[in-house]
Amino acid sequence: MEEEHLKALREAFESRRRKESLEEAVGRVARKRGLDFSAYVRIMSEVRERARDDGKTVDETAQAILGKGSKDSE
Repeated sequence: MEEEHLKALREAFESRRRKESLEEAVGRVARKRGLDFSAYVRIMSEVRERARDDGKTVDETAQAILGKGSKDSE
């Protein structure tokens, strides 16, 4: 995942509002950061695809991606 997309996913995951889905949070953050709709689609497509492959929820998968992402950037 591109660094800018990873940052948007991290911000969305950490700033989710009560009862807000990950998809809604990513959309909100993408708009705030000036990203276009295709960036939102790429982020969520990757999360959904990994979730489907791993048999996990998008929330669990996003958390795993962010865990890996923070290790990769160290």
